[in-house]
Amino acid sequence: MSYPLDAPTYIPKTLFVKYLDNYVERFNIRPKYLTSVETSTFDNDGKCWSIVAHDMAKSTLVRFTTKFLVVASGENSAENIPMIPGLRSFPGDVIHSSSYKLGKSYSDMNVLVVGSGNSGMEIAYDLAAHGANTSIVIRSPVCTRTIYYFLT
Repeated sequence: MSYPLDAPTYIPKTLFVKYLDNYVERFNIRPKYLTSVETSTFDNDGKCWSIVAHDMAKSTLVRFTTKFLVVASGENSAENIPMIPGLRSFPGDVIHSSSYKLGKSYSDMNVLVVGSGNSGMEIAYDLAAHGANTSIVIRSPVCTRTIYYFLT
């Protein structure tokens, strides 16, 4: 399933979530939330997966047999705010991207975004669009040209 033709080059979070919701609806996908896979074994003869999972909401083990298994654990599901010297005594707010909500909360403030991944760049853009004095610090230089530059 493709993105709409008028989709921007860099898909913002809201459009990405809408795309995923549409995908789930179109293909009648029934995700299992709050479920931790304990074991998964592929049966070559039956061409299917046998899965034992822990239903965390009910504290029970459940068994599934399915043709497909999608692992969607999240690349960076655990928050990580590195211990930088002086961070504990910093008088301002320090938040992880997972706690970020709206740029308007930071209007007219000096804000430093650490990192230039998808979340960092989207947050920096949102902050700047809402009037924050936004700076970004990154570990290594990045190429700021789109893929189209290299294809022409």
